[in-house]
Amino acid sequence: MASIRLPLCRVRTEVHAECHTLQGVVAYWQTNVRGVYATIRESLPYLTGAARVLVPTGRVAREPQSGIGTYAVSKAGAEAVARGFAVDTEYTVGALDLDQLATELTGGHGRDPSTIGPMFYWAATAADPTPLDGSVTDLKTWKQETRSR
Repeated sequence: MASIRLPLCRVRTEVHAECHTLQGVVAYWQTNVRGVYATIRESLPYLTGAARVLVPTGRVAREPQSGIGTYAVSKAGAEAVARGFAVDTEYTVGALDLDQLATELTGGHGRDPSTIGPMFYWAATAADPTPLDGSVTDLKTWKQETRSR
């Protein structure tokens, strides 16, 4: 009988060796789902009518990649939290797919994290709130929208 390998998280650095454990799954969940939920919930009393809540995410939440299932599930959960607040509040709540960023988790592979500020600024100030609300806006959309200006 063939063995089944369940690749929950590709270990790219020793820092993330715990992701194969239940504690690792819980840690990602607490950061990317519980953390997003608590942050949005606690911020609601302080938001103005035109406020926008922006949740960072990645395509891994919607496009499976081998070895990072634990992280992907937590990002999909963060997107679900954003959708929930989008329908349950009067605020614009959306997720921004920043593409892969160069972090410890990615072993330094991906975009420089310092380059994401302009995308957040655009989504917070200039993006049409209707398509942003309750959905995921990706890097391609941001580039198309800002290139024409």
